[in-house]
Amino acid sequence: MGIRAIPGSHRYIFTAAPHHGQVYGSIAILDTRIRDDGHMSQIRRVTPEEPFPETETRSRNHHKYGMPWPLSEDFYLANLWEDVVLLDRFGNREFLCGIRELPCFPDEKLRLVDPIPLRARAAPPTIPDRTNHGKNKNVGGAKATISVANVYETDLPLPKGVKVKWLRVVQNILKTNHTMGLPMIGHERENTPRIPLGIVPVEDDGSVFFEAPVAKELIFQLLDEDYRAVHTMRSVAFAFPGEQLSCLGCHEPDDHAPAPTGTPKAFKRAPSKLQPELGPIEPISYYRQIKPIIDNSCLPCHRAQKKGPLDLSYESFKEDNVWFSGGMARQMLGRYSGKHGGSRTIPGSFGARSSKVGAALLNETHRQAVSDKDRHTFFTWLDCNTPRLGAFEREQDQIKGELVWPALDVDPDNPQGVDGTQPELKRNFWHENHYGPYAFVGGSHDLGKVYIMNKDGEIVWDYPAKAPQDVWMLDNGNVLFASLHAVMEVTAQKEIVWQYKVESPDETPTCQPLPDGNVLIGIVGQCRLIEVNKKGEIVHELKLQTPVTRPHAQFRLCRKTPEGTYLVPFSDEGAVREYNAQGEIIRNFPPLKFPVCAVRLPNGNTLISGDKTVTEYDIADNIVWQLNTAFDSPDIDIAIPAGVQRLPNGNTLVCNWGAKNKDGKKAAHIFELSTDKRVVWELVTDKIGKVATCQRLTDDLKPRAQKDYK
Repeated sequence: MGIRAIPGSHRYIFTAAPHHGQVYGSIAILDTRIRDDGHMSQIRRVTPEEPFPETETRSRNHHKYGMPWPLSEDFYLANLWEDVVLLDRFGNREFLCGIRELPCFPDEKLRLVDPIPLRARAAPPTIPDRTNHGKNKNVGGAKATISVANVYETDLPLPKGVKVKWLRVVQNILKTNHTMGLPMIGHERENTPRIPLGIVPVEDDGSVFFEAPVAKELIFQLLDEDYRAVHTMRSVAFAFPGEQLSCLGCHEPDDHAPAPTGTPKAFKRAPSKLQPELGPIEPISYYRQIKPIIDNSCLPCHRAQKKGPLDLSYESFKEDNVWFSGGMARQMLGRYSGKHGGSRTIPGSFGARSSKVGAALLNETHRQAVSDKDRHTFFTWLDCNTPRLGAFEREQDQIKGELVWPALDVDPDNPQGVDGTQPELKRNFWHENHYGPYAFVGGSHDLGKVYIMNKDGEIVWDYPAKAPQDVWMLDNGNVLFASLHAVMEVTAQKEIVWQYKVESPDETPTCQPLPDGNVLIGIVGQCRLIEVNKKGEIVHELKLQTPVTRPHAQFRLCRKTPEGTYLVPFSDEGAVREYNAQGEIIRNFPPLKFPVCAVRLPNGNTLISGDKTVTEYDIADNIVWQLNTAFDSPDIDIAIPAGVQRLPNGNTLVCNWGAKNKDGKKAAHIFELSTDKRVVWELVTDKIGKVATCQRLTDDLKPRAQKDYK
């Protein structure tokens, strides 16, 4: 990490940091002029007393050094724990600056990082940007391509006599949660899902030239005439729009150039288009592609012939297939903790060519019993690391054989994503709306109803309600909602369980089911909160105060907290106050223009929507998280953030009242933000109009087991 060129030298300095951790570790120098022999001959450690993280340590520790800045080949600035030191080439160090010496002494848990001398140094040469996106975007410009001069140029020889017919492009899928092995994608905890994007022909001189998918982690495989991988790339490639990537070979030797043989044949023609191998392009997995073959072809034959294994579950393949995972286990060189491993793929010793299953599928019996398509599917699965699942999400749906798309870097409508066919590239991901939309219950002023919308965006249940505001689905499946002049609970069969009515000009914008079975109701005009039981009897009452006399403008979505206090957003007054059970004001939050909703979070903080923002305040009114419309979600029209809720995973769901498609921004009526304010999913539709509040449901339209704080 933090690699930097040493001034006046061909060497580089860097931090050998952990795979799981921050940018601290041991400092070393890289000399690329030395041949890479796979045994670190190119590397010399400046700090040999500090072990390499994870490979030389038995646990994930904190590490001393980081972020070196080379002054010359002899001296380097770096941080040592929380302080800054000067190191020399022999590992001696001189203390320069301590964190406790700063006039603005910060938290002791922090470090002084990125030491940079003020003396000017020569600027490195500017390498022209040859991509076609961002400021260089040119609609008619060149498209991204990938070319290989000769696939037979390898540092590890291919099996003798093998003719490479195809190059397969596989997309590696990024993990969407931090927990290793949750869910288990394959036989090892570090396996990742794969999507075979297609194959392109390899010319008889070994050259390849094809149109490139962009914004994806790509793995290349060389295939024989049976579509089995001869050689497999263990690293990944990434192409930007308009980028022209090229290789001399496939892991070609880096200490000499191939002999000139003229222009490769593939380079004399237009780039090849990726050809799908197995029909529609989708993630490959045991349950969706392989189990149907086993159930329909393999097991019936094995039972009828009374030959062959009858246990062809996913686990049954573990010992016979050659799969890879991860790196090394507490060793600089040598073994890996799994059954199969190492830092390189040995040509011909991986996937279908080394698997007992792959060999069996080519014998005379199975050539007759298994179709060419099914055999090809099996080989592709074996070569893609025998994944159990095709995505990190919705494991149970995948076990049923359903198609589940990964959340990142995939457009389900265009999974191949060849340059020129994909949506605009954003933050190195495809447009990030590939979670959701989710099923939810909500209310619509425009439609005059409360409704349930399924995950496909279809309204599957509704009930008439004038100007509905608060909407909840209870654990029994009934829907509780507040409309203009009434709060009521309705069954799935549209029968009224109970209701509480008021007369105009009074209104009921708020309702909240309480743990004791009662319901909190807010009544504007009367300017009070009441708690009622299921008989409609008032069991508690709070009279509120605001200078605003117009009923509709007094307050909106109020909430009772777990501590027994009440949060009230006074909309036109621009105030949010907290009351105790006796109706006394115990807290005034910072003023906000038109606050709509206030929610107490499990950590004691308070989430408030208002002034075109959503803000999380701690107990001292410090802002700890905020949706800032000037910087965040620039492609969404942020109108009036209304109902807000904090999900168990830390994400924030926002109902965006009055959003419109205008000025190049989208009318996302509901959207979900991650903690780093990335839009996880959004609902853009003309079916529902304004949404004040909603509640996410399971795919089968039931309340979620995990509690949302709304």
